[in-house]
Amino acid sequence: MFTGIVAAVGKIAAVAPRGDGLRLVVGTGALDISDVAVGDSVAVNGCCLTVVAKSGATLGFDLSAETLACTAGLDGTADVNLEKALRLADRLQVPLRERNRLLTAAGYAPLYAEHRLDDPDVVEAAATFFADADLVIFDAMYSLAEAVSVKEDWGHSSNVVGVELCQLANVKHLVLFHHEPAHNDERIGEIWRETLRYEEISRTGEPLRVTAAYDGLEIEL
Repeated sequence: MFTGIVAAVGKIAAVAPRGDGLRLVVGTGALDISDVAVGDSVAVNGCCLTVVAKSGATLGFDLSAETLACTAGLDGTADVNLEKALRLADRLQVPLRERNRLLTAAGYAPLYAEHRLDDPDVVEAAATFFADADLVIFDAMYSLAEAVSVKEDWGHSSNVVGVELCQLANVKHLVLFHHEPAHNDERIGEIWRETLRYEEISRTGEPLRVTAAYDGLEIEL
């Protein structure tokens, strides 16, 4: 997950064609990448990208044609804003009201999250972190099948994982966001309806409200 706060300014060092997209190499400037590994997520100009190569003070990313079509400033030699993904124990250093106009959070407990369920200790920690939250905004880019197969370790989670964690933590409202760029509105709607069905059949306590995020969505708590 990301705060949206620029941690450092880097510079595009190289761009090379790769399939229908590009291999992007970014010089990371003052950003400490000693703890960044291949497979980790880094926000580049606000776009979550997966590290596919690391050399010295540079990181490499593979950009699809869809990513290039949806994101500006990644196909030249300009400066880019960088942020590493937060760890579960990291703190968000600014009020949510200042960070995200989608949400009125005064007096409530909103959380931003991206997780998997293959480590019981991580599941327990995440459920504790989410406990009794009024709202969880969850990175559910992929279906469960994608998240555990061809796109495993791509730095994103699934709708099913979001539901299960929120049910464990007694969360009131789950918002699915960071949709797969290749999905159109119809496909996102299908995933949302599948998520509603899954929440209903797996429910053991109070109903969990589920929303698929969209441009312009406002949620007041």
